[in-house]
Amino acid sequence: MGKGKLHPWEEPYVIGGWDKKEYEKLKKDNPSYTDEFELVELIKPASGDDEIFAKVRRISDKKIFEIGLSWLECTDSENENYQLIDDYSVWHTNY
Repeated sequence: MGKGKLHPWEEPYVIGGWDKKEYEKLKKDNPSYTDEFELVELIKPASGDDEIFAKVRRISDKKIFEIGLSWLECTDSENENYQLIDDYSVWHTNY
């Protein structure tokens, strides 16, 4: 399907120059913008939540994560979901 965008937990490591070894260790148990994912399913939003969550499988180790759909980027422009995911991400960020 695609890859993740830079997650808030990663910012200090990627932008702030925090410990690279610690970052590599944390990436084993957390979704990262460097990972590629396969969409497993969409999760019904909780009442009052402004984000749609998705269950995704990391391609490299098959680990499952639940992350906001706006944190995903469809990398295959030929995929039927490409425009939908891109539009949702833009909408969520701006509204």
